[in-house]
Amino acid sequence: MYLGIDYGKKKVGIAVGESIAFSRGFYNNNQELFGKIVELIKGEEISVVVLGLPVKDSGQEGELAEEIRRFGQKLAANTSAEIVYENESDTSFASHQELKNAGIDIRSAKTEVDGLAAEKILQQYIDSSKFRSQISK
Repeated sequence: MYLGIDYGKKKVGIAVGESIAFSRGFYNNNQELFGKIVELIKGEEISVVVLGLPVKDSGQEGELAEEIRRFGQKLAANTSAEIVYENESDTSFASHQELKNAGIDIRSAKTEVDGLAAEKILQQYIDSSKFRSQISK
């Protein structure tokens, strides 16, 4: 089982899946966050944690990248899950667009965006993993 994380300063989007990612909503980014994530990893027997990493068009990492990497290192030290990073460019924007296209009022669905972004990050990783395994055969 995989866990996708869209890490933000206020909210952290969560998604899980193996071949298809499913949003699990979000956690508030507060002092309880780390414990909740570790509990989820252990409870769901997560083998891989996919952390979205902000990467600019220039290829440079965005402002939250260092904090996200520290969070990933802390998870690696406290769980048996493999920690990987996936470019999260445009996942929040794409999530906003998807909700808008579905006729959902963005202001009332702000809580949906974080989980949906995590879902997109995880699905991107799952799809690219399938592609990599096909090439290696």
